[in-house]
Amino acid sequence: MLTNLRFFVFLASALLLAGCAEPAATPVSDGMFLEMTRVVGAVEVSVQVRGPLAATRVKEVTAALDEIERLVRLSAPSGEASELAKLNAKAGGGPVKVSRDLYDMLSLASDFARRSDGAYDPTLAARGRVQLELHPPERAVRLLEKKVGVDLGSVAHGFAAQAGWAVLGSAGVQRFLVRVGTVAVAADAPTAASAGWTVEVEAGLSIQLEGRAFARHDGEQSAAVIATDGPTAAALAQSLTGMPWKDAVALATSANGAEARIVTADGPAETLGFRAFVAKP
Repeated sequence: MLTNLRFFVFLASALLLAGCAEPAATPVSDGMFLEMTRVVGAVEVSVQVRGPLAATRVKEVTAALDEIERLVRLSAPSGEASELAKLNAKAGGGPVKVSRDLYDMLSLASDFARRSDGAYDPTLAARGRVQLELHPPERAVRLLEKKVGVDLGSVAHGFAAQAGWAVLGSAGVQRFLVRVGTVAVAADAPTAASAGWTVEVEAGLSIQLEGRAFARHDGEQSAAVIATDGPTAAALAQSLTGMPWKDAVALATSANGAEARIVTADGPAETLGFRAFVAKP
């Protein structure tokens, strides 16, 4: 157990405004577990690292947090740093060229809006009404009606978590867990002393997460999704909460490598492989 070996880094103070700069944290090393946290607007972000060199990974974790923060701010529905807010301000006009990061987020959101038959709609429009038009050659986006705006929700957080995962992986960090809001992405090599990262799904139910992503979303019903990457997990979770449970299970099953648990008023429904990830009590 590493309980007494934890290394915590906390922010000097919380953000007061969405556009505020993060105050620098002063790390204090004490063992084989490192956790650094940050609050970006209303989104809680954390990175945990395990292993003998965990205490030396402050620079790499800080870089991951910086990249996560950049993407969260870029995709927020409001704020001076939000590229999405600037796009929303041009709704009803012509196509607007956007960054590769935002275009990829909008493309995935549009894809799952189609696959879920509008149960998930980033434009918050009536089901079946397509309000988002993509122009791949120009990497441009058009919002068809002036009063339509995009809110990517946890889909953006899935992209941000995956970007943090990429920063840590490219720096040679091997055992870590990235959390952005309700999305978690883990990299681990389970050993006899560690079965990987334990992530709570709901009261009394947790999963073991290694080399996978997890997302949870609550809507008309709740959905917990395990997938191969953060963006897919987040998009699926948002989609499943508004679908009839049979359709939700079918959509989750169609996503390569994904498993899901959907809790409706009538009780839970799961894909066939979900139980393989459930942690032992």
